[in-house]
Amino acid sequence: MERTLIITGASSGIGRAVALALAGWDGLLLLSGRSGERLGETLAALEAAGGHGAVQVCDLRESGDIETLIKTAEARAPLHGLVHCGGAAEFAPADEQPPETWAAQIELNLVAAYHLTHHALKIMLPRQRGHIIYINSVAGRQPFPASSAYVAAKHGLRGLADAVREEGRPKGIKVTTIYPGATDTPWWNHQPGKAPAERMLSADHVAQTVAFALSLSGPAVVEELVVRHVRGDF
Repeated sequence: MERTLIITGASSGIGRAVALALAGWDGLLLLSGRSGERLGETLAALEAAGGHGAVQVCDLRESGDIETLIKTAEARAPLHGLVHCGGAAEFAPADEQPPETWAAQIELNLVAAYHLTHHALKIMLPRQRGHIIYINSVAGRQPFPASSAYVAAKHGLRGLADAVREEGRPKGIKVTTIYPGATDTPWWNHQPGKAPAERMLSADHVAQTVAFALSLSGPAVVEELVVRHVRGDF
């Protein structure tokens, strides 16, 4: 069946791993991110694995870019779903983090997810089908120090997903939230100190949970899934 699945944050990390894990998916994977060059690298790897994809540069901080992304996906083939992997964090105690940096994290990690959801639902609800998968974090379920903005955004994302799930039930819209523990991605290269990679999940582990959630047919849906290192958080 001709259909399109959007993957945000597909230029690296979890988003890239999701794209490659879905190489056998029956449809077009529309890879989104800010770097056209890195998206091209993901696309090449996807096609080498036998997948079918396309690239759409999108800055999640720009609502116009998000609307264009959704419209582009629908123009290629009917929009089937959205796997939202995009996001970022900057750790600092609440009394030290500048208000503008705090607000920027809310904008990228929560407000962008709302805009994606808003435009996707306008297509999905009338058709009474679709699947939205949010890559959240264990920080969306519990607090961590020096991360008030990230924790607040991820708790908000959990609330957004829960509300959208209830709104979408009568129309058959599936909503899945995945809560990964610390995951070994290039994002950690920009954080202070040395993170213990041996105590992290790989991006492939998280991608496997996305593939599983998408694999369920009919009315079955994975609503929430926590995946973390067997030894717990470090």
